[in-house]
Amino acid sequence: MDQEMLSVPVPDVVGLSDEEAKRILEQHGFVVKSVEITKSFKDGQPEGGCRVVRQHASGQDVQLMLAFQKWVCS
Repeated sequence: MDQEMLSVPVPDVVGLSDEEAKRILEQHGFVVKSVEITKSFKDGQPEGGCRVVRQHASGQDVQLMLAFQKWVCS
């Protein structure tokens, strides 16, 4: 593996929208390998887009955990 690739830190995308996070990671040469969306224990429906709440990197591969911005309860 190229030494230059080893020294590139993973951009911190926690708090960003899912689309913006993916774009930034790809621009920096990282590959989003998996995306998981958390669900609320409350009854109701999600509303709005998702934001990144956790990220994990292994080499150039990144896993993202997302949560809906709003959860509307009945």
